[in-house]
Amino acid sequence: MSYRLTVRSVAEADIAEVAQWYENERTGLGIEFISEVRRVVHNAKANPFLYPVISRHPAVHRALTNRFPYRVFYVVRRNMVIVFAVLHVKRSDDAWQQRT
Repeated sequence: MSYRLTVRSVAEADIAEVAQWYENERTGLGIEFISEVRRVVHNAKANPFLYPVISRHPAVHRALTNRFPYRVFYVVRRNMVIVFAVLHVKRSDDAWQQRT
């Protein structure tokens, strides 16, 4: 089955904010962060059940980035992968739970 991808605006804002922070730390690092998040999101779109379910109602999946300490949260609905948060690993789970 082929899945469509939706990245909610709040998740896009997460990515942009973090990328800007990394870019301010070192030129090019923000772009590297975006590339890593895209890789994870692409993997989730290609195989939505690759990453573990961390909450059952709704079934929320969590994917970890490799190089950066961030988590990508998404749900699978019919033929769609919906990314709703990209958060630092030290952020409380309350941060993504408020978005589902």
